Amino acid sequence: MGTKEAADKALQRVNGMLIAGKKVLVIKCESQKHNTVSKTTEDDWKNLYMRFPAAWDEEKLQNLCEEFGDVNVYITKNESGKSRGFGFANFQQHESAVKCIEALHGKKYGDTELMVCRHRSKAERQKIGGDDRSVCWAQPLT
Repeated sequence: MGTKEAADKALQRVNGMLIAGKKVLVIKCESQKHNTVSKTTEDDWKNLYMRFPAAWDEEKLQNLCEEFGDVNVYITKNESGKSRGFGFANFQQHESAVKCIEALHGKKYGDTELMVCRHRSKAERQKIGGDDRSVCWAQPLT
C-alpha cells in the first residue's frame, strides 16, 4: 500500500467481505522489522487463544470479548464452515487482554468450560515444554 490512508480504506472495504462464501477478517499488522515491540517481551502481549462452545459464532465471541476493550476475533472453522470450538481474540491493549483472561478463563457456558489464555507461537510453546493447545500454558498476569 502506498499510504496509511490507502491501507485504512482497503482494510475497511475488505474486512467482513464474503469471498468464496467465507467471511474475510482483516486486521492491521506491522512487519517484524518495523515493530517496536520485542517478540520476547512478556508484559505486552495482546492476543488470546480461546476454546468455547462449538455453537458460538464470531458475533457471540465478539460481544463477549468487547466488554474488555477494542478487539477483533477469529473463529477457526472446518471445511463445511462450522466452528471447531476455538479461535483468537486480538485486543488493542494488553490490559484488555488480561481483563478478558481474568474474567472468562474457567467460566462455564452450558457443559463447556472456557479456556482463555495468552496466545503463544509454536516456537514459544515448544520452548516451554510442549505444543498441545488443549493446555493453557501458565502465564503470570502481573
